[in-house]
Amino acid sequence: MSVMEMSHRGKEFLSIIQKAESDLCTLLQIMSEYSASSSKAAPQPNSQSYLHICANETIHGVEYKEYPVPQSGVLVADMSSNFCSKPVDVSKFGVIYAGIQKNVGPSSVTIVIIRKDLIGKGLTPMMLDFKIHGDNNSLYNTPPSYGIYMYGLVFEHLLEKGGTDEQKFLEASMAYVSGNPIMTDKEFDELKLRLKVKRSKSVSSR
Repeated sequence: MSVMEMSHRGKEFLSIIQKAESDLCTLLQIMSEYSASSSKAAPQPNSQSYLHICANETIHGVEYKEYPVPQSGVLVADMSSNFCSKPVDVSKFGVIYAGIQKNVGPSSVTIVIIRKDLIGKGLTPMMLDFKIHGDNNSLYNTPPSYGIYMYGLVFEHLLEKGGTDEQKFLEASMAYVSGNPIMTDKEFDELKLRLKVKRSKSVSSR
């Protein structure tokens, strides 16, 4: 039977989604308190509840090398375009989310990694309530079964190839090779000085 024909509540599919989640936790070293569903920075208001960042911005090709520490202690990051491309200290974040179609598998799946003490505190519609999805192991409504199956295969492959450390090395190598020819261009050299440590290795053509 094809994965697309399986009942999402059947034992066959349950084993697929459980293994995918387990492999993701191993890959990113996600701790049990999470559920897998600088002075030069912009000033942060004292009343903030959280700080939201885009970890890797693909329009201009810039990426956070060090993540800011918000006064609230809750950092939320969109990691859609560099998810699983390098090791990440998950403990620095309250929420990480990623549309996996850019880096991991086909569109239709969004991965959310959230610190458990943040679950269930927002006044949100049912479909945006992380507690409901966490309590139901991401199976409250019919999930995109085939997409989950595919990203499970990718996580398994990444683990077999050495995990995120190996991915970081491969991306750095490709970024150097593809970026090196334009590094002598005067305009890019000036830009490089301004963006010295921020240039994205996930968007090596920028």
